[in-house]
Amino acid sequence: MSLIELAVEHANESIVITDCEGRIQYVNPAFERSSGYSREALIGETPRLMKSGLENESFYRELWEAILRGEVWSNCIFNKRKDGTLFVEHMTISPIRDSSGELVSFVAVKRDVTRERALEFQLQQAQHYRPVGVLGSGLAHELSTPSQFVGDYLRFLEEAFHSVSAQLSTHAELESFARKAGIASEIVEKLEQQREALDLVPVLEDVPGALKGALDGIERIAVIARAMKDFSQPDAEDKTAADLNQILATTVEIARNEWKYVANVATDFDPDLPVVPGHPAELKEVFLNLIVNAAEAIQAAGKEDKGAIGVRTRVDGDWLEVSVSDTGVGLLPGMEERVFEPYFTSKEVDKGTGQGLAIAQSFIVEQHGGTIHCESELGKGSRFIVRLPIAPPTSDGEA
Repeated sequence: MSLIELAVEHANESIVITDCEGRIQYVNPAFERSSGYSREALIGETPRLMKSGLENESFYRELWEAILRGEVWSNCIFNKRKDGTLFVEHMTISPIRDSSGELVSFVAVKRDVTRERALEFQLQQAQHYRPVGVLGSGLAHELSTPSQFVGDYLRFLEEAFHSVSAQLSTHAELESFARKAGIASEIVEKLEQQREALDLVPVLEDVPGALKGALDGIERIAVIARAMKDFSQPDAEDKTAADLNQILATTVEIARNEWKYVANVATDFDPDLPVVPGHPAELKEVFLNLIVNAAEAIQAAGKEDKGAIGVRTRVDGDWLEVSVSDTGVGLLPGMEERVFEPYFTSKEVDKGTGQGLAIAQSFIVEQHGGTIHCESELGKGSRFIVRLPIAPPTSDGEA
């Protein structure tokens, strides 16, 4: 094996080579680890095997048009591992030409940036976080203060249990030794009777898991409290600087109970996203509506496996774009524009009023000078795209 081949095999980044039709010819071990598929299962297949269903057809069309022109294509993409988990990859595809200059194959170098994006976002929020909102602060205090001391008590009990468990183990060893040596047989018998009466075995087995579950629950309460504090921030009459990454992260957390049983959610937040002038409370309502609708659309599809919801932010020139994609039931042709009409709904009679998207359009277009539109395909899912001007809108509502 040559030095170049060794380097590719040992690279930390995922590397895949395909022919001009996209059929996989080679993957390195990093690609196997990242995707969950073996090399044998991948050879001859296409990368469509990992499609999440969250990217629209124009995304892939632009990708193919670029690389077939011989251009290098680079972007982030939602993909799905063999076990169904969603992740975000940064992928660069380069054309490979032979000695005559003819296009013969493509090489893609991919890096899982899911955790990186999340950490960048968390760091930004840690740097810019400011306690705001009287109601949110009060609710957060009411939840976080008791959860803090309950968590402290649980950690104390956890430490105490491990200490008692170790002592009981030592006593059992001494009891066994005394029985074998014939020492103080009456005391040994009495200890054995007491142990059997207490039936400690299931307690020793179950308590550690119960304590861990309780501590995890307390941490979830703290996360929800922080999200409630942020989500209930009162709106000012005038527009303020709105951090859409933070708004979306909070909204996803608030809506967790709507999607956690039916879908996996992946986020791809641009870490360099600028703030935009806006009304945060209105924007939260818009995105909450889109995420809940996505979860309901997936549930309506009635599939056995969990669906997928993708939330992405990016800058497009003078505009900031947010997309919420799902792998739900989708819409009939021609319904993409009608969903924004007041009282129009694609849901069952008792499942919706048809007001949510009409209000969302009003908030985005009239209050923020932005746009909102839908792309959908029946049986495959929908994608809602919200675009907001980075510069303040003029009096006529245009950027």
